[in-house]
Amino acid sequence: MFRYRTPRRTEMDRSIVRLPRLICATCVTMVMSAGVALGQGSHPASADRNAALAYSTLFYTDMTKELTEAVDAAELNEIGLDADAAKQNEKYKAAAEQVKARQGCVRRLVEASKLSKCDFEIAYESGINALLSHLGPMRKSARLLRFDARRMLIEGKPDEAAERVAALYRMAGHIKSDEVLISSLVGVAIAGLGNSESGVLIQSGKLTASGREQIVGAIESLGRSDPYGVKGATGGERRITVQWVRSKYHGPGAGAKFVKEVTADWGMEQGSKEDLNEVEKLDDAAFAAELDRLERYFEVMQSQWDLPDAPNRLDVLASRIKQGEFGPLAKFLAPNLSKARSAQQKAEGELAEALKRLKDYVPPAPAPASKNGSNQK
Repeated sequence: MFRYRTPRRTEMDRSIVRLPRLICATCVTMVMSAGVALGQGSHPASADRNAALAYSTLFYTDMTKELTEAVDAAELNEIGLDADAAKQNEKYKAAAEQVKARQGCVRRLVEASKLSKCDFEIAYESGINALLSHLGPMRKSARLLRFDARRMLIEGKPDEAAERVAALYRMAGHIKSDEVLISSLVGVAIAGLGNSESGVLIQSGKLTASGREQIVGAIESLGRSDPYGVKGATGGERRITVQWVRSKYHGPGAGAKFVKEVTADWGMEQGSKEDLNEVEKLDDAAFAAELDRLERYFEVMQSQWDLPDAPNRLDVLASRIKQGEFGPLAKFLAPNLSKARSAQQKAEGELAEALKRLKDYVPPAPAPASKNGSNQK
């Protein structure tokens, strides 16, 4: 699995993001003053919009450092379900205050999760240097939604809590479209928050029928086969690992060029990897042949993926890599996916259990209506 870069957001990033707002405002003023009619025909309908754009806008506007740090500091396992705010700890109170002030951000996250299309347009042509800068903010967004789900439940709003939990599952579905293994595993983590919080809703006994259906629908939207896109991501890893390297490194000294650039990009010491010392000596034909052997590894791995004992088989496959069966390039590049397959099996089992608990749950009966049409307390 390649070491994709997920850069940290800096103050400079925030400054850069703020600048286009001024430019955009100026442009709009110029267009309006010139009397140019802005038609809507060329703009996508709301159902066809890209959720990635909505998420990214929130990452660089409403998702402030103060907000995310307050949410991260609040330990949900210490909070419980007590509706008396005075009995909650100070970390919860601080986070709740921040989140209440940012309900517009929460609502837009929920709405973004409802869009069917999500494409962060990863620069796959950059191969191992492709940036996955959305993964960190997506996890922070998920933690924000989970916290607000708990806050809503504590404040007696179980349907709003369920809406936020459902959004977590839809976000997990969005992120698997990256077709990159680390993205799928982040999706597993996000859905795991949904599993935990849906369990809290069930335990509370306050989850309504409509709230339950929201969450069930979101889980079922992930699909039964490969709900987190982990198997699909192995195909993405294969394309980037083999096809990108093949297209970039060829001709005289292909092996030496590969080793020089990878060593520099990954911050390794020259000569520190024995496998790379062998790869460095490869000419064009020999380097291409090693890529063929690496391709063969992926073929074997994918043929074993769905077998009942896949994790054990993939462990054996990893030992074959270490023994050099697939060549020195595979020893350096081919990932051991046994743990990823085990994580997938565990995550899919937990998802199935969460869905079953929800379907088995009996919601409370609606409060009887009074004569004037309002519910009795």
